[in-house]
Amino acid sequence: MEHRSIRIQRHPIKQFYQVHKALAFVESRREVFEEVLEIVSYMTFFSPTISMDMWSLAPLMMEALADFASDYFPNILVPLDNYVSRGTAHFLPCKEPDYQQSLWSMISSNCKGQVDQWVEPYLRATVERLRRAEKSCLKCLLI
Repeated sequence: MEHRSIRIQRHPIKQFYQVHKALAFVESRREVFEEVLEIVSYMTFFSPTISMDMWSLAPLMMEALADFASDYFPNILVPLDNYVSRGTAHFLPCKEPDYQQSLWSMISSNCKGQVDQWVEPYLRATVERLRRAEKSCLKCLLI
């Protein structure tokens, strides 16, 4: 693993453009999609920070998942986890693109009928918190 980490940190720009190109045209090259996701996983995990260039790959992965790559859902979870866990400061406030909405859309469209048991507890927690909210700004956020 250390060897890969060193290689990724030495040539991140070159590797980014190769990965970006592969993701942009991956529909015609489905056989390499899994490998591309693996590279994105390594680059988002081993780099000291997730660069804005790497963030630009996230919407491409979501588009691919919505278009043709639903079979690769488990493979997409690894880089998504890296984006959320290692780039929380960018993930949460960003609205263009809206990563949170994209993530929810991905889950709801690919897991129809399979995530219902998870939706109810979140809705209950939100409604309960809304009832206890004292400030109008929090009420607006919860609605």
